[in-house]
Amino acid sequence: MLLMGCGGAGTTACSPTESALRERTFHPGERQHDRDSTVVELQHAHYGPQTVRLRVRLRNEGATAVQVPRDGILLAYDGLEYPLDTATATGITDPIVLPPGRDHHLVLRFRLARAMTREAKLLLRGMTRNAEALTPLRLTIPALLATSATTIDSDATGRKN
Repeated sequence: MLLMGCGGAGTTACSPTESALRERTFHPGERQHDRDSTVVELQHAHYGPQTVRLRVRLRNEGATAVQVPRDGILLAYDGLEYPLDTATATGITDPIVLPPGRDHHLVLRFRLARAMTREAKLLLRGMTRNAEALTPLRLTIPALLATSATTIDSDATGRKN
């Protein structure tokens, strides 16, 4: 669901910064990619004028731990790959270690050259299990939808990657 709005209860006025902010929440399983018993799932996206903040869940469905290097988390958008904004990456260890059968929730922030008006790809590269390289995960991140409506069903962008 895409939510757009500004101000507190009963107000409709937006500052230029507030009007540029958009949020989108995704149903469980709606936006996920899995490979090598490792799953990345998009739960929430917050679109700013030159930023995107993603809440994702990493899940290890394998029998041994998976390691994800922090510098292997990138956002591919508009022909460029943007690194994780490490200044706001609180609570993200390097590497991220996913024990077998466990989930890890992350909030990832990326600074972009401009607003995200087309879909992007969240990339997780350099992952290993037992010191063996895993195939990178690539999760499609839907674009910010330009609309005057206040609520749009997120199913319009597709169910599952």
